[in-house]
This record gives sequence, C-alpha cells and structure tokens, in this order.
Amino acid sequence: MKKFGKLFAVLLSLIIIICCAACSKTASKEDMLAVASKLDNVQFFNDVRNNPLTAEDKYLNNYYIISGYVDSVEKDCAKFSNGFTVYLNDEELKKINKFEKVEIVGEMISLANEEVNKVVGGTTSSATKVVAEVRNAYITNNTFEVTGKISMYYMDLLDYNGKTHTRTGEEDAWWLVIDDGVCEYHLEDAVLVEHHPGKDVTGITIDGTEVKNKDTITISGKLLKVNDELRMSDIKLVSAN
Repeated sequence: MKKFGKLFAVLLSLIIIICCAACSKTASKEDMLAVASKLDNVQFFNDVRNNPLTAEDKYLNNYYIISGYVDSVEKDCAKFSNGFTVYLNDEELKKINKFEKVEIVGEMISLANEEVNKVVGGTTSSATKVVAEVRNAYITNNTFEVTGKISMYYMDLLDYNGKTHTRTGEEDAWWLVIDDGVCEYHLEDAVLVEHHPGKDVTGITIDGTEVKNKDTITISGKLLKVNDELRMSDIKLVSAN
C-alpha cells in the first residue's frame, strides 16, 4: 500500500510537470497566424484612450498582426513610433533596422495611457500617448506595396529672402503620391537618374520599364520614416499605367 502511495505521488508529480510545461509552451508563428486578427490601429488607440480597463478585456492575451515604423532596436525588443514595444528573439531582431516599417504577429500583454510633454514653439503642453507591449512576436512582412501617381520635377531651394539656390547634385526630386493625397513617398534614394540642372525630367526607368511623369504606378519595397519624411528603398515595379 505504501509503495502504491509513493508511486501515485511520483505519477502525480510527473503529470503536474507535464501540464506546466504544456501551459508555458510558446505559440509558434504559424499557430498565431492561424488565429490572429489584423489590429485596427485607429480603433485600438481610441478604445484605450476612452477606457483602458474595457480595452484590456477586449485586447489582452489575444494574437494580433500589427505594423509600425521602428524607432529603436534594443537587446530584446523593437520599439515602434506608434507606441508598441515588441519583444522578439535575436534572430528576428537581426532582420529589422531603425526607421523601417515592419509587420509582426504576437500576443498583446499590456496597454495603457501615458502622459507625455511636448514642446512646440517654446511652449510645453501635455498629451496622452497609448503604449502597449507585444510578446513572443515574429516578423511577417517588411516589404510593402504602394500605388499612386509619380511626379518628377526639378527642385529648387528657396531661402528666407525668397532667393533661389540650385541644389547641385540633388536636382531631381521623385515623389510617389498615395491616392488619398495624404502621404508622399520620396524615391530619390531608390531610383538612379542622370541629373540635368534646371531641367525637368519626363521619364525614368524602373526594372527595365519606362515610367513617365504623372503615370500611376504600383511599386513594392521597404518603407522608411526618417524625420517625419517617408521614403522607399529596394523598390520593384509591380505595374504602370
């Protein structure tokens, strides 16, 4: 009987260990993608600002696909400019760089409103910023498609007195304007062109295809946000009309 009792205790301990191990197992990227939903940033930020307690009930411990521009890459996480701190393993962290836009999948583990101070024109004011943490994250995408009308023109630089100064070596500014007219993506670092000071350019070549000024095109590439200016790099032409 005593032997049976000891055997039962050992078996019970093993069961507890196995259960604990199963409960602590990290979900794989494929498992998370199978059940994750794409986070609506606008709705999420509004929900947290309105009532963080009800937002916790709605969002915490669920898997989401989230995108944002990287503010910094640290030892165990990447911090996004939109307030997300995303915890990734070393191999995933090596795939991203500062300023890049990335899409990840992971588990939401915390959210809160944070008061921050802003200085504008010498005046300090407070504002509410939504912050959140995502753990066990994996990168799902760091290349994105953009569709819009491309504008090519010679760019002059005006000083405060209205005098024009030619930007020698930087005469051609390439713009890809998103259809909604809100975002403009600089392509001057992504497309090689021959500079002709004082002259507008009427066309360029991307992936062997001629693209004319004011054409509507779709390109894919990496998106960067530097000093509030949006840029693209490593671009590929998807279509041109």
